[in-house]
Amino acid sequence: MSIQTEGYLSADIHNWTKQHRAVHGPWFDLLDRLNRLVQRVMLETVVPADDNQSMMMLLLFARSVSSFQGASLLVERGMTIEARTLARSTLESAFYLGAISNDASFIDQLLSARMKHNKTTANWLTGNGAPVAKLSDEQVKNLGQFLDDLKTSGAATDAIRMQQAAQKAKMADIYEVLYRDLSNGAAHPSLDSLRRHIEEDDACNLIGLRSGPDAKDIRETIIDMTMAMFCAVKGLNTFLNTECKSELTACWGLHTQLIDTQHASTISENANVL
Repeated sequence: MSIQTEGYLSADIHNWTKQHRAVHGPWFDLLDRLNRLVQRVMLETVVPADDNQSMMMLLLFARSVSSFQGASLLVERGMTIEARTLARSTLESAFYLGAISNDASFIDQLLSARMKHNKTTANWLTGNGAPVAKLSDEQVKNLGQFLDDLKTSGAATDAIRMQQAAQKAKMADIYEVLYRDLSNGAAHPSLDSLRRHIEEDDACNLIGLRSGPDAKDIRETIIDMTMAMFCAVKGLNTFLNTECKSELTACWGLHTQLIDTQHASTISENANVL
C-alpha cells in the first residue's frame, strides 16, 4: 500500500529512507558513526554494583542512547518533528546524567519526584471524584495506608524542574537554546509544531494538509539529535577510555565541520538570491 493510504506505516517508506540517506549522506554518516560509539560506550562501561551514583549515570546514558536511536529511525523516514521530540528526550536524560555526575544527591530528588507522583495518584484514586467503586476495599485500604505512612515518614515529595536539572548539569545554555526550541517546535502541540502539517505556497498561504515524509529540515534535525547525544556523552566522560575519547573528538570535529559547510552553503544560496 502507498504512503497516501497507509502513511508512515507503508512499505514505500523504505524508498524515502534510501532517498533521504542519499541526499544527506554525510549527515547520516555522522549519525551512524556517533551511534556506534555510544552503543560501544554503553555496553563496555562497567560500574561497581554498590556505586549508586555511577549506576544511575549509566542507566540514564542507556536511556539517552535508546532515545537517540529511536530518533535516528524517525529522521531517516522524514519524520523530523517526531525525531526532534525524541532528541528532547535524549537531552532530558543528559541533564539528569550531568546533574548526578556533578552532585550525587540529585538521586534523592529523583526519589522525591517518584514519591510525588505516587502520592498524587493515590490522592486522586481515593478522592471524591475518583471511580473508587471500581477499587476493592483492600485496594482503598492499602492506598490510604500508603498516604498515612508517607505523611508520617516526612519523606520529600517534590517534582523536578528540568531547568534546575540542566543548571546542576552545567548545561543551562543548552536548556535555554536547544531544549526550549525542541519543546516548542516539536514536543508540544504549539503553533510552530503544527505548521509541520500545513502545506503552504511561496507566499506562505495555506493550500492544504501535508502528510508523509518531510525532508526540508533533516540536516537541522540531525544537528539537534547529535548535540543532545554529545551532551549525554559529556556527562559520562569520566568512564570513557582513551580510544573512545579520541573517537568522540573525531565525531565532534566532523559535526562542526558539517555545520560550517552548511552555513557557508546557506550564505552562498542567499547571495545568489540577492
